[in-house]
Amino acid sequence: MKVAAYSSSLASIYVLLAVDTAVCAFAHGVYANNAQRGTELILLATQFVLRVLLLIFTANLVASTASSSTGVVDALLSFKGCFLAHVVALMACLTLRIYRGLLRR
Repeated sequence: MKVAAYSSSLASIYVLLAVDTAVCAFAHGVYANNAQRGTELILLATQFVLRVLLLIFTANLVASTASSSTGVVDALLSFKGCFLAHVVALMACLTLRIYRGLLRR
């Protein structure tokens, strides 16, 4: 049962990463064609939701693999670097995307 939960969480992370890559590629084409502001906002919101879901699935994966001796909180704290990297990537990408949209206008 634990292996199925682990593999489904890992598969979900890979699917979300693939979708995030597709959104980034599509956004690059949208910016090159001077799309409307509504399209840019939809892509930005989609990317934000995808990256928050990635953070949640990663936390779920770490929590599900925590051994009974360490506990969930200790397991999450031991991977704090991974979560910090997720948050920094989320904020940097969104800030740069907003800045790029503002410069284009």
